[in-house]
Amino acid sequence: MNKTFTTVYSLVLIYLVFSSVTFFTWHHQGRYDVTGDEPHYLVMASGITRYGVFEQTIPYREEFKTREIYKPGLAPVDAEPSPKIQHIAQGPNGLYNVHNIGLPLILSFSFMLGGVLGSKIFMIIISGLAVVVAWKISGLLTVDSKTRFLSTLATCVALPLIPAANQIYPDILAGIIALSGIYWFMTTNMHRSAFIEGFWAAAIVFLPWLQVKFAAPCVILIIALTIRIYLKSKDIKRIARLLFPAILSFSILAFYNHYAFGRFSGPYQSGALHLSKSSLMVLFGLHFDQNQGFLLQNPLMLVGVFSVGALFVHSKKLTLLWLLIFLSLIVPNSLHPNWYGGWSFSGRFAWAAAIVFILPTLCGLVRLAEANYKAYRLIVGSAMILQLYFFCQYLFPGIDLYNKPSSTW
Repeated sequence: MNKTFTTVYSLVLIYLVFSSVTFFTWHHQGRYDVTGDEPHYLVMASGITRYGVFEQTIPYREEFKTREIYKPGLAPVDAEPSPKIQHIAQGPNGLYNVHNIGLPLILSFSFMLGGVLGSKIFMIIISGLAVVVAWKISGLLTVDSKTRFLSTLATCVALPLIPAANQIYPDILAGIIALSGIYWFMTTNMHRSAFIEGFWAAAIVFLPWLQVKFAAPCVILIIALTIRIYLKSKDIKRIARLLFPAILSFSILAFYNHYAFGRFSGPYQSGALHLSKSSLMVLFGLHFDQNQGFLLQNPLMLVGVFSVGALFVHSKKLTLLWLLIFLSLIVPNSLHPNWYGGWSFSGRFAWAAAIVFILPTLCGLVRLAEANYKAYRLIVGSAMILQLYFFCQYLFPGIDLYNKPSSTW
């Protein structure tokens, strides 16, 4: 077992320990059970697993009776599923969930094996990929294994990732896929098998299946990678392995939306995005609000704010791609009139963007370590101590991680 594998294995293990302890402690305390949109994603997974259907009448009717997923009940036991009481829309071929089917498809196997608990554990495991991608990116910025280890540890084993890992939402997975796509852009000169690149392309073009809003970073990545590969190698086969899955994915998703909702764009109506003073406030809040802001949940990422210039010096094209991806993830969420994501964890609307922000944070930490290692150790050590304090605060009752009402100071 080589040293690199041992190091990344240790990082993932640390991450999984903190994430698992958080989840199982909350589970034992009866805190943060599935709520908000989570039960609806799992009802969809139940329909796929048990009945082989995307149409929602049967799985919702079953959930109303058994209350297996959401103990308080989504509706009275004898209620009939309808758009009036659930997250479903009446389409030309029945009732279909307004939430995208990508996450339920991924969760279907874990739900079949372990129900809600199995799905939560699976989300924790898959979120560990954020650590792996961060570690891989750090290797492109420095060869110092100690700096790589500490920088990745302090950036990833922290808010918002630790408490968010077990939540049934597509944001963390979308952020990981987007960050991995940026890593691919950084390493297009590396030789990889057709299978690996094909699988990677499939993950990127799966983004709109997680949520329609993730079509923007998906398209940006496809265009950037296509141009990059063509300019570097003019390898038409590699480009085809990227473009063919993209065309196929968008076509199948459009067909599903038309079948389910009668329109290629899906169930969303006009007014889903709202530009106003409130949306500008939310955009600022997703960065700096004391509850919602990912830069205050993990202040170490402030290093990234001051390191975008260093990233630009490192690579102008990379910086432009990163900025477009970051903005495509955070700006639409600030325009959604269900400000900050409604009844869910504080900061959920910044989760995907926060993962992508790992790139400038790692760049800044590496540059700081090279310039002044004592200052680097002080900042990283202080950040980890702060995260341990936060961990103790949200692990036990006393700190409520759910969104605060707008009347909160």
